Amino acid sequence: MELYNQQAFALYGGKRYLPITLLKHPQIDLSISSTRYRYGQDPAVIPLPAHEFAVAHGYYNHPPVDPKTGKPLFASSFEYLQSRMTPFVIPIARHIRELLAHGVAGNSPIVTIDGGSGSGKTVIAKLIEKLLANPTATSVKILELDWFLKDRKWREAVMKVVAHDPADGPLVLTPQERALLGYMADTLEPGEKYLEKRAF
Repeated sequence: MELYNQQAFALYGGKRYLPITLLKHPQIDLSISSTRYRYGQDPAVIPLPAHEFAVAHGYYNHPPVDPKTGKPLFASSFEYLQSRMTPFVIPIARHIRELLAHGVAGNSPIVTIDGGSGSGKTVIAKLIEKLLANPTATSVKILELDWFLKDRKWREAVMKVVAHDPADGPLVLTPQERALLGYMADTLEPGEKYLEKRAF
């Protein structure tokens, strides 16, 4: 933790130490992630000072605050995300229009968007849909990967097992996680690659 402070000083200057504490224990599992907070921005799932800091500085998709009025510059987090993504999406929509103008098989180009959880794939897809609808009225169908995956809680339970480091102590699963995993609770090993997350 001290190393983080030293690196921050080297990069940004200043002399204020950040009070950082690392908690690691097999019995401690808040079942939350930055992705979950970024989606819902629920102040109950993270420490209140962290939430207040995120709101004040426009982190985790909170709209930035106008320093003069103290009010958010955007009506919603989604509107803020759209404003940030639009400059990247306009060239994509332009390229799709060019493909359609030159002709593609079936006159239906397939566009795939890859990225980590919560990285903005759905926002980009909806913006493409919006841009193509105006002025050409191009029809767009969005197929979300989550439609074809098993339940999120089941996937989180699998991730908890395969990402577990035995050096941290024994793996502790809740009764709910054991029920979700079934026989896999006893057969899946930490570090094992598991790719069977599809629901078909």
